[in-house]
Amino acid sequence: MFYTIPHTKRERSILPLTINLLGYNYLQEPVSRSRGFSLFQWIYCVDGRGEFIIRGQKSILFPGQTVLIFPYEPHSYHAVTDEWHVHIIGFSGNCCGDIMKTLKMHESGIYHFDSPDIFRSYFREIIQIQQEMREEAGRGSKRKSRNQFPYLMRLSKLCYEFLLDLSRSVQFISASVPDPGNKTIRLIISYLEEHFREPITLELLSEQVHLSKGYLCELFKKEMQQTVMQYLTNLRISQARIMLMEFPERKVAEVGRMCGFESPSYFGEVFLKVVGMTPNEYRLS
Repeated sequence: MFYTIPHTKRERSILPLTINLLGYNYLQEPVSRSRGFSLFQWIYCVDGRGEFIIRGQKSILFPGQTVLIFPYEPHSYHAVTDEWHVHIIGFSGNCCGDIMKTLKMHESGIYHFDSPDIFRSYFREIIQIQQEMREEAGRGSKRKSRNQFPYLMRLSKLCYEFLLDLSRSVQFISASVPDPGNKTIRLIISYLEEHFREPITLELLSEQVHLSKGYLCELFKKEMQQTVMQYLTNLRISQARIMLMEFPERKVAEVGRMCGFESPSYFGEVFLKVVGMTPNEYRLS
């Protein structure tokens, strides 16, 4: 389901924050916006996976994660699984930019929730208010705009509470990589993203993409400014950062294995080198 919430010019001038659109368990189709969109957008992954490209940087959105997109920032996204369902909140307002900056949410990209329930609970409440407003409008009141304003004010207050609580429970994930224009490189990256949990060798990868090992390595380094194995390592570490936060009950060694590191000591060594702290320190940070 997808809803828009219209506001009059006067309502927009009065309310510091406005919720303008909602998507509930929405089966997301491909989107490409070369000039961006007029609203701030929070897009929460319910199930499946989606690929986002923002400022020429590509990220994969997994279930339980969310992406924040600032207004007028060029972006595109599409499903990388058969089906991809999302919740969407689009919002704006005269104070929106200052509020986001104050709450330290000043960059488009993927964010991970310490507690996904926060997003889901607020989303349910927002949907409930929106449904009440639609029922009120459906009664055919001659003074619809006046009857609508109390609902819009409740949504404005709830939007602020939502952003305030969200700022305390999300963590920005720097998991983006340059979007390759080369179709062969995209094929290589897609294979790595799909199989990063498994043992991967250059020999195996060259067989999968039907290239010689030497040409594969040369092409990848030229296009991506890093080796295939460096890319794979960074991909695994990015996923480990997500899983360390998402599964606090699991041991560090188990998280390492889930991300393709068979040796716990090697996982810890690589994580420290890439992130600058140990997996346990990162989990507690």
